[in-house]
Amino acid sequence: MMEFETWSREILIKELKAAMVSVNFQLSGDSSKLAGRAKFYTDKELNQKTDYEIRKIYVQFKKHDDSFRQEYENNEEKKRFFNQPESNANFDYWSKQAYWSIDEAIALAFGKDPRKVMWKNIQSYLLVSPFAKNFYEIREMAIRYVNCRELFDPVSPSIFLAWAERMSISVPVELKNAVSDIGMQVADWKGNYEKVTEQYNQLNKLNAEALLKDAVSTIGMQVADWKGNYEKVTKQYNQLNKLNAEALLKNAVSTIGIQVVDWKGNYGKVTEQYNQLNKLYAEALDLIDAKDKVIEVLNLKTNLEETQEQPKAENLKETERQSLYKLIAAMAYDGYGYNPTNKKSPIPKEISGAVETYLGETIDTDTTRKWLKNASDKYPKKIINKTE
Repeated sequence: MMEFETWSREILIKELKAAMVSVNFQLSGDSSKLAGRAKFYTDKELNQKTDYEIRKIYVQFKKHDDSFRQEYENNEEKKRFFNQPESNANFDYWSKQAYWSIDEAIALAFGKDPRKVMWKNIQSYLLVSPFAKNFYEIREMAIRYVNCRELFDPVSPSIFLAWAERMSISVPVELKNAVSDIGMQVADWKGNYEKVTEQYNQLNKLNAEALLKDAVSTIGMQVADWKGNYEKVTKQYNQLNKLNAEALLKNAVSTIGIQVVDWKGNYGKVTEQYNQLNKLYAEALDLIDAKDKVIEVLNLKTNLEETQEQPKAENLKETERQSLYKLIAAMAYDGYGYNPTNKKSPIPKEISGAVETYLGETIDTDTTRKWLKNASDKYPKKIINKTE
């Protein structure tokens, strides 16, 4: 409370008159400044005003004083509902929630109770309140990141706190500690995911070179059962790929976000498995002693790949097939943000994982990728951005 709010009516009127004289003196000689600024009141008019009205008039004249205006605005900010103790957040309660909406997360970042401090309740203060202005700016930035799929709504507490730290947004230490105390790790999940993905791709490249390039480097050997050996090696290669994904990606993902695990240890395990597979493959190569049979193996692989390039759908009528393509394309665009031009898109793998998670069945990632390609070729995306 400011001093003038405690004055008696007599003192208040006296000080108001002094303020009017001061303003009149400052603006004297320039009627253009006086116009539209403030009305000067007579004693009779003041005596007809209530105490509340006189205080409002006093503030109107004193706002010409910079020091008074700053003190008055600070005092008004302190009195607003969102700066009252009852608007403070219960961090223990909110840290245990599985997710926050973006507006809830931003309110908590300011230490406020999201059930009391909401954008719809504070936006009317945008032009006069520093708090409302800061809330608006951070909310606007967060919404843009959500639209770019680099943040989510709703969002895991640990993911939002990691994003806020990356954006240099100050968050109450009590909130961070409360989230950490229940076992959530606040980490830059996006950066960690990109690192793990890069390591996985490098290891996968080594596997491909060892299993495919080396398979055709030795010429002059004969395959006894070349078709059976090819299928055996292909099966082992797919198993190794699955182990890579589990070791480097699946273990790196938790229900609260992606975090870096002991990828070096996982790499060691995968390397050991790779060596075992290489040994098995060497046994198959011992049976090879003719160049033309090696060429037959490669031709078989090419034919198999070409055969698998188009998913089978002979039993579907043409209208049914087109409807199936429409459904696949729409769900991939809308539910997963699928981009057909991204040759390294992780979406096919995510969809295959969803089949295993929710249906208890398995579907090869390459099969999923081919269905998505056929559907997106038939029905390319026409709506680039959805209006939030």
